[in-house]
Amino acid sequence: MIKKALTIFLLLMISLFTISCNDDKVKIGVLVYNEEDTTLIQIIDYLKENINQEYELLIYYADQSQSVQNDQFLELLGMKIDVILVNLVDRLVANTYVEKCNVEKIPLIFFNREPLYEDLLLGEDVYYVGSDAKGFGILQAQMLKTVSGSFYDPQIAVDKNNDSIIQIVFMKGEQGHQLTEYITDTCISEILAKQYKIDVLTMEFTDWKRETAKEKMAKIYAKYGNEIEVVIANSDDLALGVIDFVLENKLQIVSTNNITYMPFEIIGANANEESIEEIKEGFIYGSVVNDLKSQTEVIISLIEFLLNKEPGDVFSLSECKEADTESICLENDRLIYISGTEISKRTLNIR
Repeated sequence: MIKKALTIFLLLMISLFTISCNDDKVKIGVLVYNEEDTTLIQIIDYLKENINQEYELLIYYADQSQSVQNDQFLELLGMKIDVILVNLVDRLVANTYVEKCNVEKIPLIFFNREPLYEDLLLGEDVYYVGSDAKGFGILQAQMLKTVSGSFYDPQIAVDKNNDSIIQIVFMKGEQGHQLTEYITDTCISEILAKQYKIDVLTMEFTDWKRETAKEKMAKIYAKYGNEIEVVIANSDDLALGVIDFVLENKLQIVSTNNITYMPFEIIGANANEESIEEIKEGFIYGSVVNDLKSQTEVIISLIEFLLNKEPGDVFSLSECKEADTESICLENDRLIYISGTEISKRTLNIR
C-alpha cells in the first residue's frame, strides 16, 4: 500500500515537473489563413525545421475564415504566449490584433499578407515579413519584354496577329490581397513605361486556386480563343491551372528542335518545384523565385531579436548598406521585403 502510494506520488511529481517545464518553454503562436496554400505550407515547414527546438510552436489554421482566426487569436492571448505570427485572412483587421498585442506586450509578426502600414505603427513590437510584390511585377514585365522580342522564330512569335500589340490575360490571386494588386499593377506600369503596347483582354480572380484558374481559363478561351498571346499569373499554382486547361483540351502545342511552344506564353510567380519542371519542358516561359526560405529565416531572426532585444540585429535600409548582409533590413522601420529572382527559359539557357 505504501509502495503504491509512493508510486502515485512520484508520478504526480513528474507530471507537475513536466507541466512546469512546458510553462517555461518559449511559446510561439502561429495563425495561418489556409492550410492548403502551397506557399504557406513551405513557410510553415521551414519554420518547423529551423526554429529553436526548445521553442514550442502552436499552429492554428483558419480555413479562410476571419471569425475563426479571431477566436484562435483570443485563445493565444489567453495563454502565456511569447510571440505571435499572423498570416491574416483579412488584412484590414490588423489594427485590432496590434492593439490587443500592445496591451498584452506580446510581439507581433505579420507574414505573407501585408497589413496597412499605419496599422503596424499602432504597436511597439510589430513587423511585417513578405515577398517584394512590386519587384515581382517588374520581373514579370521584363520577361514579357523577352517573349515579345526576337527570341522566337517569326512563325511562332508571341505577337501572333502581327498587330504590334500584345494581347494579355491576367490571372489574379485574390480580390483585395495586396500581393495581387501590387504585382499586377506594377507589371502593367512597367510594361507601359517600356512603351510596349498591350491589350488586357481580361483580369480574373481565382482565390489562389489551381482548379479555379483552370475553370476560369476555359471560359476565357471560349470567348477569346487564339486572340490570347500571353497569360500572366500572380502565382505558379494559377499558371499550372492554365496548363491543365491546355492539356486537357488538347490545344495545339508546337514542338520544334526539342522546344515546346504553347498556344500562348505563360508567365508565373513563386517558382515552385512543379512549375520549374514545366519551364524546363517549355510549358511555362518563366516565373519569379519567391525565396520562402529566406523569408522564414528572417522571421526566425526577428523572433530571436524580439525575445532577446540584442542591439545591432535590426537595421534600417540605409544602415543595411554598411551592415552585415545577414542583418535584418527594415523598410519604413516595420517592413521587411525579400526580393525575388527570374527563372525562365532565358536564365536556364533553353533555346
